[in-house]
Amino acid sequence: MKFHPKNQGIRINKRIIALITKWLVIFLLLIGIVNILDALQKSKQKIWPIDILSSTFPLFDNIEALSIIAGLIAFASDVPNQQKKSQYEAWQVINSAQGQKGSGGRIQALQDLVQDGVSLTGIIAEDAYLKGIKLKGAELIEANLKNSKLENSDFKSADLSGANLNGTIIDLETKIDNKWRLVWEIVNQGTEARKLSYTDLSGANLSHAYLGLSRDTCKTGHDAKFY
Repeated sequence: MKFHPKNQGIRINKRIIALITKWLVIFLLLIGIVNILDALQKSKQKIWPIDILSSTFPLFDNIEALSIIAGLIAFASDVPNQQKKSQYEAWQVINSAQGQKGSGGRIQALQDLVQDGVSLTGIIAEDAYLKGIKLKGAELIEANLKNSKLENSDFKSADLSGANLNGTIIDLETKIDNKWRLVWEIVNQGTEARKLSYTDLSGANLSHAYLGLSRDTCKTGHDAKFY
């Protein structure tokens, strides 16, 4: 697994924030329970065992808070291991879904990896149902997306250099940079009636495109690459 250079050093993602929020809610609930018990204790004017411990060991007054803080610290220190585990599980889902025409759980798995800054270089998602997937800024170099369904998806700022877009289905709702939308059109609709002079097609996988030109002419004129 590779990481985007621009995302290196960033380890907090939405799932981690959600877990921290969960622990914060638990912390607040525990504080509320302690306050309720304290109020009940005072109203009954009883001497609880905790009172004896508190008078003997003053630190015991804050032991609940200290225990919670210690738990939060232990949780935070284990975040990297949790992240590695979640990434490993995401790759398992993706690999086991290869060859399936449905999502097979790949949508969430791929989104999670991109959120963690993991490269999807060389990913195989042929014939995959990925409608609505959000892979903004993803590294999809040489990804095999042949015949995959990508309607209403988000690929803004994604790197699709060398990606196989042959037969891929996108629509007007699919968010994708103009360069890669043009590459998709060339691969799937051909170059007839298109003016491509000085067009940047660098990195495009045009192996399945009908260009109506010799490859040498196209490579020289448009810097296109054939795979």
